[in-house]
Amino acid sequence: MTRLVAIAGIPLWVVSLWAQEQTIVSTRVSTTPSGAQYYVDGKAYLSPQVFLWPTGSKHVLSVEPPVQTGLWFGERRTFVNWTDSTGRLTAITPTIAITAHPEIAWVTANVTLEYQVKVMVVDCPETGIVLCDSPGRAIVNGTTFDRNGTLYVTPNAVITLAALPNPGYVFAGWQLGAGSSDAFVSSVTVTGPMSVQPRFEPAKAVTFLTSPPELHVLVDRQPLLTPVTMDWGQGTRHVIGAPSPQDDLSGRPWVFDSWTHGGGQNSLYTVDRTNVRETLTATFVPGARILLLTSPAGLKLNIDGRSNWISYAFVWGVGTTHAISALDGQTDASGRRYVFKGWSNGGAAAQQYTVPQEAAADGVRLTANFEALSRVTVQSVPPGLPLPVDGVECRTPCTLERRNGASIRVAAPLSIPAGDGTRLDFESWADGGSPDRSWTVEGDSRTLVARYKTMHRLAALVEPEGGAGIRVEPLSVDAFYPEGTAVQVAAEPRPGFRFRAWDGDLSGPYRSGVLLMAGPKAVRALLDRVPFVAETGVRNAAGETPAVGVAAGSLVSILGASLAPAYEVGPASPLAQSIAGVTVRVDGRLLPLLFVSPEQINAQLPSDLEEGERSLTVRWEGQPEATATFTVVRNAPGLFAVAAHADGRPVTAENPARAGETLSVFGAGFGPYLRQPPYGFAVPDAPAYPLADPVQVLAGEAVLEPEFSGAAPGQVGTVVTRFRLPDSLPGPAVALRVRVNGQDSNTINLPIQ
Repeated sequence: MTRLVAIAGIPLWVVSLWAQEQTIVSTRVSTTPSGAQYYVDGKAYLSPQVFLWPTGSKHVLSVEPPVQTGLWFGERRTFVNWTDSTGRLTAITPTIAITAHPEIAWVTANVTLEYQVKVMVVDCPETGIVLCDSPGRAIVNGTTFDRNGTLYVTPNAVITLAALPNPGYVFAGWQLGAGSSDAFVSSVTVTGPMSVQPRFEPAKAVTFLTSPPELHVLVDRQPLLTPVTMDWGQGTRHVIGAPSPQDDLSGRPWVFDSWTHGGGQNSLYTVDRTNVRETLTATFVPGARILLLTSPAGLKLNIDGRSNWISYAFVWGVGTTHAISALDGQTDASGRRYVFKGWSNGGAAAQQYTVPQEAAADGVRLTANFEALSRVTVQSVPPGLPLPVDGVECRTPCTLERRNGASIRVAAPLSIPAGDGTRLDFESWADGGSPDRSWTVEGDSRTLVARYKTMHRLAALVEPEGGAGIRVEPLSVDAFYPEGTAVQVAAEPRPGFRFRAWDGDLSGPYRSGVLLMAGPKAVRALLDRVPFVAETGVRNAAGETPAVGVAAGSLVSILGASLAPAYEVGPASPLAQSIAGVTVRVDGRLLPLLFVSPEQINAQLPSDLEEGERSLTVRWEGQPEATATFTVVRNAPGLFAVAAHADGRPVTAENPARAGETLSVFGAGFGPYLRQPPYGFAVPDAPAYPLADPVQVLAGEAVLEPEFSGAAPGQVGTVVTRFRLPDSLPGPAVALRVRVNGQDSNTINLPIQ
């Protein structure tokens, strides 16, 4: 079911029937802003309304009264004009008649909204009869109120306030609605109905005097000429003082001393809560004009704890005491430094000065005398170096200030680090002299200059280490060179190494190059290992022997460099012909190897080598071959260092040989055998393999015939000689050697008991 509602009091079913007979228009009537009372055809409304009127019907609209108060608390609305939706209606009369028409969709009465501001000056009731006096006046937006009153202002208007107390009263602050203000001139923004009230309180009269009279006082920091009376609120607090110094009418200076109530300069005075008039007197003492000077002028003094005075001309009270101090070690505007010498009154640099009575008439002049310091500037080339001056580091350039005649000692370091690989070496003082010297300060200024030269280090490395020697020209004892020096560097590979290239600050495959020492330099010679056999590198495995050459079938040592990648021992029997990729050939034949190492290879020579010069080749897989020549002789005996007891234990100083004992010595290169033992294999225990040539054992001066001399069982290429010691030999040791076919061996030391 359709719900019917009323429009302007007319049910919709009536409107519907009516609209079937004639044209109806809808017109909205309101006020802007809302809230004003208006009438439509004699009926009052307070809010916007929509009316359905027949086209051409007449209707009366009015705003009554034109100025409306009381409808809303504290608000006033004043009619301005009527406007409508066509924009053609601008009626300024409160009452108008309009004719309903489809073009008029709305009609609005424009009004001005204002808020009431109550001004409360007095607290007594306002009637036709004045019941109380006004304590003051309030000026609100230029209007003066000495009684309570009212004004209206538009929303958000800012109103100005001023409070003027009447005699006998003081202003105590504004009460502004829910807020407050202590300023007698203030302002407030009106956002709704409100009240403003200046608060006035009874005042107390306080009279200010001076002794002597007619001087000024400071009341709340404002200068006032006495006598003067102030009205102050009871219980209020005020700062009172006096300008000091000040001159009286005769031009005599006076200095504030105290207040008669006991306070001093800028003391706090609280007004009591009585209406009894009070008098406050500021007392002064005669002043003396004091002029403090410095010689030379323009230096600073510390007066009464301050040194930032604009002027050192003072007026001080007679009998008062002041702290005056001459500041030592000052610098003037030109940078000249001064030290204190003395005051003109003979006092100390810091003294307590009491103003004498006679100073009131003539004043006082005091002068602080200063002496200029001489300057000594210590510089260096290059600058920024730490030079000890009188035992304290001075980073150049630094300026020292001393009295004339003072002594300064400067010790220039012989060398100063200046970074990794760089240092500065002392050359000289500009005026000559030793690095550590003293000067006597004379005159105004002097400059001392220490000259240093920059030195850079040349670091020369070899990889692998020890593979080459580095030759440099010119030679430096510590590898440091003056900046700009041209240094020639050359790598001289040692046996077993081959130069490949330079790395670092030199590059290229040439063994020598030139470096310009513009900074620290580092070079590295890169070398390759290559097999090398020394010129006399094929020798008896027992060591150095008197014979020139080696014997066929004996053990030999091949000495050199880079002969093998590392030390490695081969199998004991049979001996291997290749160890760690290393082989040795003699006349194209591979030799049995005992062990290989970078510096030495031990091998066995073939027993059928003919005497004479032979060629030996060492080959390390992946490396170039190294060759050497050696000589094969019939006999080249060599003894290993240790002899053995019959039980196999070595003869040592702790276990020496004994008279009559049978000993064994071992060696190699004794010559051919009567029957050739196996080549490259350990000799079996039987049969025996005696030597072909006669052997003698020489123990000191004794010549002994061996019991046996031949291949050592269980060994490869080794000879054993067994002999009996005589019953008497000089101890504690004897020199022992063998002689084979007239060829002597090396000598070993034999401890005997």
